[in-house]
Amino acid sequence: MRVTLAIDAAADLPRQVIDDYGIHVLTVQVTADGHDIEDTRQPERTLEAYRDHLIDKFVYVGHQRRRRRFTLAPPDTEALEEALWAKALPGTDYLMVLCGSHTLSHHFHTLKPIIQRLQDRLSLADSQTRIRLLDTQTLFAGQGLVAAQALAFIKRGKEHSELRRNINHTAELTHTFMVPTDLTYLNERQAAFDHPPLRWTSGSLGFPPKETPIICSFRNKMFTVDRQPTFDQAVTAVFNQTVRILQRGAESPYVSLSYAGDLLDLERFTGVQDLRKLHQERKIVLLISTMGLAGATCLGPGSVSLAVASIDHEWSTAA
Repeated sequence: MRVTLAIDAAADLPRQVIDDYGIHVLTVQVTADGHDIEDTRQPERTLEAYRDHLIDKFVYVGHQRRRRRFTLAPPDTEALEEALWAKALPGTDYLMVLCGSHTLSHHFHTLKPIIQRLQDRLSLADSQTRIRLLDTQTLFAGQGLVAAQALAFIKRGKEHSELRRNINHTAELTHTFMVPTDLTYLNERQAAFDHPPLRWTSGSLGFPPKETPIICSFRNKMFTVDRQPTFDQAVTAVFNQTVRILQRGAESPYVSLSYAGDLLDLERFTGVQDLRKLHQERKIVLLISTMGLAGATCLGPGSVSLAVASIDHEWSTAA
């Protein structure tokens, strides 16, 4: 059985993995104050957008600073459908399209009718090829983790139904920890998608202005789990928590880490070296990638996203 995997560009996965396994990438386009930026998981182009400040939170008009307004450009559904038909479906028996959480991302609802039309076209052509849309139940680095685990299942030769069950199980266990650079900016993005603002607890008024939240995406929900005095301390807390989870035993060997900027900047965190050591000892498979533009426009440039699959831990029940 020939299985092909497709992901949307919001899934943070190293380009080498995409190329080595022939993963089809669905384009995401961002509009920032008149600049149209296309994301196809090409890290050099993404990093150039960061370096050119195309997706910074602020833009200067004369001497005045104002917030930059981002939008995810409306998808060209016809182009998406034809790209899948012409590039992803030929030569495969089973196409699996992995998408971000259906409650947190618009991509799932865009792709659902496209997948149905493609299946109808396959039926009319008397093709035995099947195409399925799967919800990763998470975002960004978490999408990358689910995709990497899906590749491992495919390599083991699992059949259609077992493959879907295993991928769905991984999705249900995937915790994606995110550290944004600006909670106010993030909540503006939440409001743009009609999502409630993120707070420390349901009864609080929010965070003190200088504190940095740690946010978790888990089972189609996004909520705060901790707060730290500074951004660097919040990132360090995420690394420490991840190492504790791995020491207790994770449900997947994959750990996915993405950063909305130059990956060399991550080296200042000792937690990165801890994860690299576990990778060298072959205790985990560490996947480090440049965060896609969809993640950066949601969390802000300079943000961090890290995913691990675990049954439970002390942060998972915070709301």
